[in-house]
Amino acid sequence: MTGRQPGRRISYTSTTPGDRAGTVTVELSPAGRDGEASDVEVTYQLTALSAAACDGLREFADGYPAYLRSWQDAISAWLLTPG
Repeated sequence: MTGRQPGRRISYTSTTPGDRAGTVTVELSPAGRDGEASDVEVTYQLTALSAAACDGLREFADGYPAYLRSWQDAISAWLLTPG
C-alpha cells in the first residue's frame, strides 16, 4: 500500500515482473440522496518494463472502458441478488 485515507481512498503498487509496474488508486465519493451510494474512480499509472510489454499495456489502455463496465455490471448484478 502506498497511501490511504480510510473510507475514501487507497493506493497500492501493482507489478507484473518483466512486463509492467505502477500504482492503482481507488477513490470513493458519496453519491445519491443522503450519500447512500458511492461513485468510484479507479486510476492506473502503469509503465511497461520492456519494449515487448508496450503492446500489452496499450491493449489494456484501449480496453479500459470495457474493463470498468464489466466491474460495474458485476457489482450491480451482485447488489440485485436477493439475500
